[in-house]
Amino acid sequence: MANLSHKTGKLFLLFSAATLFLVSCTESVAPTHVGTQVRIVEPRTVVDLEDAFYRYSYDISELHAGVPPLIFDSLPTELCDIRSSSRKKTIFFQTLLPMVLLANKEIAEERSDLLVFANLIANSQELKKDQIHRLSTLQRRYSVSGEPTSQKTLLKLLRRIDQVPAELALAQAANESAWGTSRFSQLGNNLFGEWTFTPGT
Repeated sequence: MANLSHKTGKLFLLFSAATLFLVSCTESVAPTHVGTQVRIVEPRTVVDLEDAFYRYSYDISELHAGVPPLIFDSLPTELCDIRSSSRKKTIFFQTLLPMVLLANKEIAEERSDLLVFANLIANSQELKKDQIHRLSTLQRRYSVSGEPTSQKTLLKLLRRIDQVPAELALAQAANESAWGTSRFSQLGNNLFGEWTFTPGT
């Protein structure tokens, strides 16, 4: 029990740090993307990362200017060698934030679709074939069983499909991956401490 309390306290401190970090960079804690075309970046070194930040005019201290929609395929192993903890944390947050925002944008679109479907069903209107397909896809993705158009299924989906505060996602990733330096994050690109017992996954 004490261990759980310690871990909760540690996560709270990281969440607070991430919140303060984002607030100190901008007036908004939920910065928006600049541009629409998602770019995939494959940094092999910290210099590659910083070059990408420069190339896309992305400065964590100026989030009010927006965040480019970037996906970084991994974190460089060099991250472990950075002696300055503030620089390491800045690079870590700056790398993850665009991807957190992209994921939240996708979730917001899913939730928007779901609300449209729920409204149609509440007004006794039948869903079109493509809408039922979309609803079934959401069910599979979020592991919700049941009749797609039932009230119970829709309520379960509405509880599960919602954005995660960027600060919380960043704090969780920092905590689970030791700021991107843990063996799991370096070898398995696993930043959130997810486990599976299914062979081959």
